[in-house]
Amino acid sequence: MKKTILSLAVAEIIIGCSIKTNAHAATINTTSDTIKNSTTILALQNSGKILSLGSQGDVVKSIQRLLNTVEGYNIQEDGIYGTETYNAIIKYQSKNGLKQDGIVGKETAVKLLNIDAKPKSNIIKSQIKNDEQTEKVINVNEMIKSQLNSKEINSDTNYFIAVSKSKREVYIYHKELDSWVNIKVFPCSIGSPENPTIEGNFYSGLKGKELRINEIHVKYFTQINGNYLFHSVPYNEIGEVIDDCLGEAVSHGCVRLSIDDAKYIHDMIPAQTGIKIIK
Repeated sequence: MKKTILSLAVAEIIIGCSIKTNAHAATINTTSDTIKNSTTILALQNSGKILSLGSQGDVVKSIQRLLNTVEGYNIQEDGIYGTETYNAIIKYQSKNGLKQDGIVGKETAVKLLNIDAKPKSNIIKSQIKNDEQTEKVINVNEMIKSQLNSKEINSDTNYFIAVSKSKREVYIYHKELDSWVNIKVFPCSIGSPENPTIEGNFYSGLKGKELRINEIHVKYFTQINGNYLFHSVPYNEIGEVIDDCLGEAVSHGCVRLSIDDAKYIHDMIPAQTGIKIIK
């Protein structure tokens, strides 16, 4: 599950660009593991130019989303390979030692397959007198606000959600007069060590008022990515709370909230809101 967004986005890029090559060689694995790119690369070896200025469509939009979500760019996700996208690709190619031609060809597509979705650490190291390194934990709230206001991270709406796994807290931000402000902080529970909650940058998706998972019921769910959700504490079939504990690592990977806080996200936070989950 940890690279689902990347796998799907890059798979879409490769599938969309492999139409002119041997379709039987363009098999993509979009499971929870990293994309197995051997057959994909074979299909791309003779493909030449794939996407460039003037290209349009969902494949271009996937590239734009990928660059924004993982690399922290702030380009318009309109599916049009214009000057803004071209310049972002040039910057990405320069950063990764690729030929700076502004074209998403074989080498650039291969590099995109290996993008790491994990967010930057919220820890910095400072030098002390004896030249040893000590770790200084940055206030999560201030860090997220700074990244939002500097446009290192972004959202398609005027809301943003951050989750600190170590603090077991959910932070809600709202854009007011072109500046991001923290408006709520919720306690939460996260995935157990055996079923850890994913980390990275995502966009909220599907919503629902109730969901049954085997014999367990949860209320007011909002999709983070794939099967990972924000949702209420679990209930049984007759509506009794099974476990109302928050602040623990006990879930199967989802972010558990009180019913009121889960309802707030369900009711108030629009789809395509940016989400960042850190350690």
